[in-house]
Amino acid sequence: MRQKKYDILLWDVDGTLLNFLASEREALFQAFAAYDITIDEEIYQTYSEINLALWKKLEKGEVTRLEVLRNRFTQLFALFASGERFAEKGIAYETLAGIDIEDFRAKYQHGLGSVYFYQEDSLTLCQKLKEEGFYQYIITNGVTWTQTNKLKLAGFDKVMRQIFISEEIGYNKPDIRFFETCMEKIRAEGVDVPKDRILVIGDSMTSDMQLAKNAGVDCCLYDPAKTERKAGASTYVIDHLSQLEAFLWQKETDRD
Repeated sequence: MRQKKYDILLWDVDGTLLNFLASEREALFQAFAAYDITIDEEIYQTYSEINLALWKKLEKGEVTRLEVLRNRFTQLFALFASGERFAEKGIAYETLAGIDIEDFRAKYQHGLGSVYFYQEDSLTLCQKLKEEGFYQYIITNGVTWTQTNKLKLAGFDKVMRQIFISEEIGYNKPDIRFFETCMEKIRAEGVDVPKDRILVIGDSMTSDMQLAKNAGVDCCLYDPAKTERKAGASTYVIDHLSQLEAFLWQKETDRD
């Protein structure tokens, strides 16, 4: 009979279980459409770059969550004002000047939490792992309503024992206090295992893998684009989620 190598699986969401970029794109197009503004791929890519850079700063503690949520749009709108990149698209800054940033942010956030796209067969994999007795949890730096709603819509609320969101935890990945708070909540439900029985799975070197390093637990980097990997930075590296299972069970040579 196979024996597990790990008991607790800590899953990242965006870019790991769900295709965040697809949801991000859809939400941004919808938010602008609410104001009768049609954007193109260049505008979306510009926003995506701004957004990613701000979340990276959040991981380092250089900005607050609220600054991320607001500044990603103020910075994007400022590019319209400069006229350097978007004037030829026929979108005048005056059109944007009357838009309330908080209203726009709310529309975008609602869209982001209302659409989802699976990363490969992520739900099927997690359902199988639940049946096999693994304790699975979500660990994410996302916004509470957005993450909770889309995870419920996608069906992950039925396979995860708990969903840990930094906005509720009070700390962001990769802060060790995020991990410690999550583990306190896990132990409170009666699940208590040694650190060598815990595996973090995610797509970010600076967030997920660094969290695992700070906590002293194993980690698996999901890197389908082969752009994040760095020698020795993670315990395992996979290109496809289906490859994960090979690392979750003890090999015959590992058994006593």
